[in-house]
Amino acid sequence: MKKPFSVFNIELTNHCIMKCIMCPRTRSMTRETGYMAFDLFKKAIDELSVTQGAAATDAPLWLHHFGESLMHPEFDRFIRYSAEKNIRTGLSINPLMLTDDISGRLLGSGISIIYVSLDGHDDESFSRIRGVKNSYTRSRERLISFLEKKITSGTELNVVLS
Repeated sequence: MKKPFSVFNIELTNHCIMKCIMCPRTRSMTRETGYMAFDLFKKAIDELSVTQGAAATDAPLWLHHFGESLMHPEFDRFIRYSAEKNIRTGLSINPLMLTDDISGRLLGSGISIIYVSLDGHDDESFSRIRGVKNSYTRSRERLISFLEKKITSGTELNVVLS
């Protein structure tokens, strides 16, 4: 019997505002940056749904790789389409991206789980790790605001802070 896949990743974009010291994208990525087209995503989700059956609905589909998926202008449309197909989606995000607009769109998308990385303990240490100056305080404030909105929205989104 063929065992279904158990790890699912689709990269919505390889654009990123960060220059993280631990990410190969920062110094080693040589491919052009871009955004995935919705039609290609839809085709992949439809095939995943048909070929993987329950495995596609049990394990989360991670919508990131070398980029910050929240930079994709239609990230919420992609997540909603997955949710309509009963595919749980997850993201690893940087809290600096959590503007009011992005937060609202993310909370309304049907996303199942997000991992949020808030590195360091002040602007200087955050900058050394993530390569963006004066961003720790803003990231922290945006994360707290997002979490408050999550609570009041009643969404079952699971948020993991690392």
